[in-house]
Amino acid sequence: MTDLSSAECKFCHTSPCRVWKLRWPVFRHLDFTDVAASGYVIECDACGAVAAADFDRVAAVHHGFLHGAEYLAAAPTAHVVRGGGSADTRPARQADWITRHLAESGVANPRVLDVGCFDGALLRELFARCPAALRLVGFDPNPDVAGWFPKEQPFEFHASLASVEGDNHPFDVIIASHSLMYDCHLPETVAILAKLLSWNGLLILMMPDIARNPPYLLMGDQYWFGVPEYLTRMLRQHGIASTLGSVEDWGHDLVLLASATMPPSRLASPDLVTPHMPSILASLDESARRLRSLPSRGPGYHVLGRTANAAFAAAILGDRCIGFVDEALPQGQSRLFRGLPAMPPANLFESRHTSGIVLCYGDRNDPMSRRLLHYGAALFST
Repeated sequence: MTDLSSAECKFCHTSPCRVWKLRWPVFRHLDFTDVAASGYVIECDACGAVAAADFDRVAAVHHGFLHGAEYLAAAPTAHVVRGGGSADTRPARQADWITRHLAESGVANPRVLDVGCFDGALLRELFARCPAALRLVGFDPNPDVAGWFPKEQPFEFHASLASVEGDNHPFDVIIASHSLMYDCHLPETVAILAKLLSWNGLLILMMPDIARNPPYLLMGDQYWFGVPEYLTRMLRQHGIASTLGSVEDWGHDLVLLASATMPPSRLASPDLVTPHMPSILASLDESARRLRSLPSRGPGYHVLGRTANAAFAAAILGDRCIGFVDEALPQGQSRLFRGLPAMPPANLFESRHTSGIVLCYGDRNDPMSRRLLHYGAALFST
C-alpha cells in the first residue's frame, strides 16, 4: 500500500483514503491493450467507494477514446455472456429480463431509458419484445453514434442526459449497463436518473464485479469500480432502495436493482463497509503466481476469451501467450486481440499448435470448459 496523504474520496470527500498500487499493467476497454505499466486505486473506509486515484489521468485516456475515431470504429455491441449452460448476447439477455419484469409489473406500454446506449442494441431487442413501447430512449455522450441509432418512433437518441431530463417524462425502467464506471460525475448522474424514474420504476445499475472478477480492477480507463456499498449509499441518498441481482440472471456482473418502492436492501448491513482490496489484490497475486508456474513446454499457450481476464493472463504470460480462443467468433474467422490472433476453438484444434488453453478465473466444470475438453484441449485454470 502506498501512503498518499492527499488522496480524497470523489464520492463522500473523506480524506485521506487508502491508496493501493496495482502491480500489473492496466488496460483500456476498447481493445484491452496496456495504457500503463501499473496504476493506483483508492478505497474509502467511510463509504466503501473503490475508484481511480488519479481522475485526471483517467480523463486523458477516457476522453480520447470516447470522443475519438476509435470509438466510432468499434464493433457494434455483441458482448457474449454465458450462464445456465447457454450463450447469448448481453443486450438480448437484458431485454429478456426487462420484458419479464415489465410483464410482472403490469406495464404494457413501457418507457425505457438506456444510459450508454451506443448503437441501440438493447433498445432494438426490447422493441422486438415490446412493440407497444411508448418511448425507447438512448443516451450516449458521443453524438456521432446517432448515425447507428434507430430513427423511427418510439426510439429517441440524446447526446446529453440533461436534454432527457428536460423532457419531464418518467421512465418505467432505466438501465445503465457497463457505462457509469466511465462517468467522473457519477453522483450527479445518479441524481438525474433518480428524478427521471417513475415512482414505481426500476433502475438497473450494472458493472463488472471486481470481487468475483478481480482483473476488472485493472481497467485504466475507469473512474469507478464495482463494489456494492457506495452505490447503495448513493441511491439511498435519493430515496431509492436497492438489492443485489442474482448471479444466475446476470453472470459475473455486479447488478443493483433499485426502486423507491423496493423493500430494504438484502445487503447484510449497508451501513458497514467491507474492505475489498486486500482480498482482491491477494487473488490477483495468486493468479499471477499460477500463470508464471505453468510448464514451459511446446509452442506456447492460448488464453480463453477477449476480456480483462484474458488481457491479465496474457500480460503475465508474456511471450508464452501466442493467441486467444473465443467461442463467440464464427468458425473459420479470426481477429487480432492485443496484437495476437484470436480464433474459435475449432480452428485452433485443427492446427493443434498450442501447449494448452488458459482459463483466467475460469471454471473447469462449466459447460464451455466441458466443450473445450471435448475437443481434447489441455486446460489450465487460474
